[in-house]
Amino acid sequence: MVRVLVYLNMIVIPRSLILNRWTKRAKQLSATSDRVRVGEIPDAAYMSMHAAMLEDCRELVNFSCRLFEDYLDVKTRLGKEHQSLRDKHRQRLGIAEEVSRVSVQDPLRTRYKGCRRRVVTSRGKFCRVQRCRMCGKAGHNSRKCHESQLGENIDSCEAAVAYKSMVVGEEGEDYFDFE
Repeated sequence: MVRVLVYLNMIVIPRSLILNRWTKRAKQLSATSDRVRVGEIPDAAYMSMHAAMLEDCRELVNFSCRLFEDYLDVKTRLGKEHQSLRDKHRQRLGIAEEVSRVSVQDPLRTRYKGCRRRVVTSRGKFCRVQRCRMCGKAGHNSRKCHESQLGENIDSCEAAVAYKSMVVGEEGEDYFDFE
């Protein structure tokens, strides 16, 4: 569709191609219907009921706050009534029980662009532990082996002594048995 608009050299997208839900004039489905559904209350009746309920609540608060025992009694009754009305309302709308909110968190390790999800096979679950070929212990390789480094140091010291003796001329040929 965009190619056609570019081919026709159109600068503005026609209104017939723009859906209402994409605009700022979009409304909720329940707000668009002007009819009152069964069980719903018109706005004027709702406002009068709301005002009457507020007046009753003000009187209840004035009487219940005079004594602490009355306050606790009314507070617990209101809490129970509030919970029962909330449950009844959810049941009517078919909303499931409220679950604890799960917040979106940053991943533990970020992945780079184009990196697919890593699938671990059954063979990959049992990875082989690499061992050193010099000493046979796990946790290091032959380059980092402690036992081989000690041996190399001793050999290198002997080689250095032999080299010095060859340069100086002290029994260098006898040290290395060339035959």
